[in-house]
Amino acid sequence: MLLFDYLRELSAEFRGLSRRNPRLAAGVGIVAVLLAVLGVWQAATWLEPLFRAGCSVSGTVTLDGQPLARGMITFHDPEGLGDGKPVAGAPVVGGRYAIAVPPGMRPGRYTVRIRSPREVVGDGLTTPPAEERIPAEFNDASSILIDVRRLRWNTFHFVVP
Repeated sequence: MLLFDYLRELSAEFRGLSRRNPRLAAGVGIVAVLLAVLGVWQAATWLEPLFRAGCSVSGTVTLDGQPLARGMITFHDPEGLGDGKPVAGAPVVGGRYAIAVPPGMRPGRYTVRIRSPREVVGDGLTTPPAEERIPAEFNDASSILIDVRRLRWNTFHFVVP
């Protein structure tokens, strides 16, 4: 309440000043506007990194009802731009993944691909190709889309049957 009382008094003083000396009142008004613009500019520079930085993304991955022990989750451009390279990715450990800020991810839509190759024991001379435990509809043929948004909890949970 004290702030409003102070502003009311200040306003009354300014009205009295403008009656007594209009030129001085105009100068005070210009200084007040410049200070307001400077304040807005300063606030914008403080908030700018918040809007420039990427978004954090996290969540869980389960396979057959159990947390995925080890794997990789990648996020791709759904339009197929970028030569199929992921825009971002994170390891899945104990069923959890996280992409922290910085760098984070830019807001937008992404196709999700999850991989978890089976551990293959070789004979020591040759290594057989790793076999994927995750079905193709969750990796190479994935149609899972997510929407990453700014200033929001971007938590996505994936259940692989």
